[in-house]
Amino acid sequence: MTLKKLPLTEHMQATLAKVLAATRGCRPDMHELDEQGIDASIVGCNLDNAMGNHVDLNAIKEGYQEFVVVLRRDGQILEINLASLIALARRAK
Repeated sequence: MTLKKLPLTEHMQATLAKVLAATRGCRPDMHELDEQGIDASIVGCNLDNAMGNHVDLNAIKEGYQEFVVVLRRDGQILEINLASLIALARRAK
């Protein structure tokens, strides 16, 4: 399957900008992030991106929290929806 080269939506542009900012200075292959000061965890049970880039405690309790990757670095926390990250990866050259 070939993906058409379409411009990124505003949401996807914002997601990409957040990921790039959070990982600035890291190795291009993202190997051994713990040695570069980044800690990560994944929260959720549903692969979708309808709810956006956040963890919702009620959604966790009710069992419909979408998978969200939580990156922590230098006191900063970034929550990025896993389905959105997959969508970005599919668009990469």
